[in-house]
Amino acid sequence: PAGALVADRLAAAGHEVVVLEAGPRFDPDDREERMETHLRPGDDTPVWGMGGPRDAYTSGGDRFYPLNAARVKGVGGSTLHWQGMVMRLHEQDFRLDSELGVAEDWPIDYADLRPYYAAAEEALAVAGASDNPFAPPREQPHPLPAFPPSYSDSLFAEACEELEITTHSVPNARNSEPYDGESACVGYGTCRPVCPSGAKYHALRHVDSAEGEGARVIDEVPVQRLEHDESGERVTAAVYVTPDGEEYRQEAAEFVIAAGGVETPRLLLLSESDQYPDGLANSSGAVGRYFMDHLFAGVGGRLDEPTR
Repeated sequence: PAGALVADRLAAAGHEVVVLEAGPRFDPDDREERMETHLRPGDDTPVWGMGGPRDAYTSGGDRFYPLNAARVKGVGGSTLHWQGMVMRLHEQDFRLDSELGVAEDWPIDYADLRPYYAAAEEALAVAGASDNPFAPPREQPHPLPAFPPSYSDSLFAEACEELEITTHSVPNARNSEPYDGESACVGYGTCRPVCPSGAKYHALRHVDSAEGEGARVIDEVPVQRLEHDESGERVTAAVYVTPDGEEYRQEAAEFVIAAGGVETPRLLLLSESDQYPDGLANSSGAVGRYFMDHLFAGVGGRLDEPTR
């Protein structure tokens, strides 16, 4: 999403923009078929085609990391299969050392990011009730109205109330009403891994807008490395490979790497040179060493009554 938003903003400002995407451009009309693949019992076909020699990887930690289930290579990237939940960090998250003594404080704080959070929520058409008593302060309500609680939500909330557990909704980048040419959510219930209706935010909205402003998108061209000038101060080219194995160089005045928490550090490390034997932007030696996924704790159960 960051790459699409930046491309759209720069193209609209009159800059010449080229987007290099490792994966293909998927046909939106195939989304219902992808949903059926996901729902069909016994069918393990990857919904977005991840896997095989092209996407092989190793997991060296104590616990296996299911990388190919957590990414999509293609125009739209992770927004093609993400859940769409968009919570802001808490104020305390920026002060983990000074308040909790567990990690370093950030060089910025929540107040610095507030206007950018608001702009991002507007761009992603976030729907929310602003009912979370633990959330950080907001400057205005969410852009779209919240989704009404479902019947099963009410059953869960009643159980939590008995246990004195506070419940609240979660802001979601999903249309609760028609927005920007896309329909409201129709309740397919397969947000992850695919939204057939397009109501969940996907980066194609901003990719299409960028192309309308003159940006060029080249798909199926995984970038192999970045090259820099003799001074080592500026990146001058991105070297990529086409499906037929031909290698090309894309030169530019500025480069934005927006390939996610795994592929971004990987590309920096692959871009080693005589001046930067440990990869680009890695004077600290920390690039790629401290990957942290979203922590999640879930609980499920069964009721002896219909939950719809």
